[in-house]
Amino acid sequence: MNHFFDVGANAGQTFADFLNQTADYNGWTVWCFEPSPRHLAGLLQTAAKHAARYDIRICPFGLAEKGGLARFYEKVDPRGDSLVGDFVVPNKESGYSVQIITARCSDIILNHIGPEDRALVKLDCEGSEYGILNDLLESPAALAKITRILVEWHGSELRNQEEAQRLMLRFAALGKPLERWVL
Repeated sequence: MNHFFDVGANAGQTFADFLNQTADYNGWTVWCFEPSPRHLAGLLQTAAKHAARYDIRICPFGLAEKGGLARFYEKVDPRGDSLVGDFVVPNKESGYSVQIITARCSDIILNHIGPEDRALVKLDCEGSEYGILNDLLESPAALAKITRILVEWHGSELRNQEEAQRLMLRFAALGKPLERWVL
C-alpha cells in the first residue's frame, strides 16, 4: 500500500495542486496532518470531495521532532500557522493561546503503515520541517519506508539556510535526496 503524508495540509490544497494532477496516486492512503483549528472545517470539506479517490485520514495534530503538548501560533493571514513562533510574527492577539498535541513522524510511519508499505512525505509545515527531518534521520527504519520527501523550506535567516543545507546533504548521502515543494 502507498501512503502520502501531507504535513501541513491546511484546507487540503494538495489534492488539487498535486495529487489530482495524475492518476498515479489513485487509491493511496492520504494522511492530512493539520493542527490548526481554523483549517479543520475546510480540510474536512475538501476530504469529503475526494473520498472516492483516496483513503483519507484526517490527523488534527502536528508532527514535530518530539511528541507532546506544544504552543501553536496563529498568523494574522489565513495560512501558515506554526509551532515555531519566529515564523508567524506578528502573532494573532486573540486573548487565548492554542495548545496542540504533537507526534513524531517516525512513530506514525513505524506504528501505522505496514511492513511492505511505502510513503511519500510532503512537508509544508512553517518551520517544523527541520525537526521532522532530524527525527527521520534518527529512525532508519522509518526512513527506509519513504520513497520521496518534498520540502518547502521556511525561514530566511542564515541559521535556517545552513540547517537546510546540512539536512539536504545528509539525506542525499543516504540516497534520499530532498526535493523542493513549490506550489
